[in-house]
Order: sequence, then structure tokens, then C-alpha cells
Amino acid sequence: MSKKRNINTILAQAGIKSDKATGALTTPLHFSTTYQHPEFGQSTGFDYTRTKNPTRATAEKTLAAIESADYALATSSGMSAIVLAFSIFPVGSKVLAVRDLYGGSFRWFNQQEQEGRFSFTYANTEEELIHHLDNDPVDVLYIETPTNPLMLEFDIAHLAKLAHAKRCQSRGGQYLSIAQSINVRLKREQILSFIQQPSTWLVTTMSWLVLS
Repeated sequence: MSKKRNINTILAQAGIKSDKATGALTTPLHFSTTYQHPEFGQSTGFDYTRTKNPTRATAEKTLAAIESADYALATSSGMSAIVLAFSIFPVGSKVLAVRDLYGGSFRWFNQQEQEGRFSFTYANTEEELIHHLDNDPVDVLYIETPTNPLMLEFDIAHLAKLAHAKRCQSRGGQYLSIAQSINVRLKREQILSFIQQPSTWLVTTMSWLVLS
């Protein structure tokens, strides 16, 4: 990200002057499913709405700016954002996760483990997470905070620092995934403390994925 802007400025300027074709001051809603190409083999960057849509692209750019991330991806649901993030991890990755999870997350994790894709270790408290980080091989640290349904909170900045220090490794990188059912900006300062580190992913369960 370049110059840091106030959140109110980001929201006030979201989508302004983004439609070069018409000069519209605010972003139009694009409902077209397909897009015309200027010439054969040439693309405007938009081909089919399921892969990219001008309205969605503006929303993703705004979300990335809000979270001071490199970019964001909007998905159809929170679970699809989680599944998308996990798609980068190789088969056999060892995941350390909080025990108090959204039911959909736990059921999907359980399915993945039964099918042999990932193995999961669960911790009830932050102290237990730290214990596992200190003593067990971990490729991915997965946190939901505040948790659903018990509303437990975890110190994102502290756990991120420990995870990277202990060299949680997957494909040569270090990964920390965080899911939140509540507005991510409630934890913005903690998130910013680790999001600049290489190969770090932030997952939200509000239907978008923020990456850095």
C-alpha cells in the first residue's frame, strides 16, 4: 500500500471516478455476464462476470484499502473465503486451530481431515495455542477471534509474532489465517502488526479474503 489514508477518506472516495467509459462519478452496478473484446485475442480485463466484474473489482479495491492490504477477493460466502485460502496449502499440512469454531468451519475441517488433506490440532485457550507452537510442528495457525459462539478473544499480534518466530512453514512460507464474524476493523491495529510479513493471509468470514 502507498500513502496511508484515514478510513473516512477511503470510504468517501470509494469508487469515485472509476468508470472511465462513461465518466460516472460513482461506480455503476454492472449486471452483464459477458464482456465484448476490442479485437480478437484482446481483453479489457473483463471476460465473464464469474471471474471478474467491474463493480466487484471496485469493492475489492476498497476492502483492500480499508485493511491496508495488497489486495482483496470478494467471495460468495465466508466459508468459500476459508476454502479458497486453504487451497494454497499442500496436502498433509498440519493446522493448529482454536477449538471454539464456527460450526461450518469445524465441519469442513473435519471433512478435510477424514479425507487425508490436512491434520488438525485444536486448542481451547491462547496458552494452549502457544504451547503447541512451542512444541509441535505446525504449518498453519488458524484463529477465529472473537470466536463463535463463545466470543473468546485472542491476541493476534502476539500469536502472529510467535508463529513466525517458530517458523510455521508451508511451501517455504509462513501462514497465519484469521477468521472473524464481526467487522475486521475492530482488530485493525493488531492485524496491521503482522499483515506486512511475507506469505501472510487474512481470512474473514464476511465473504471476502484480504491478502498481503
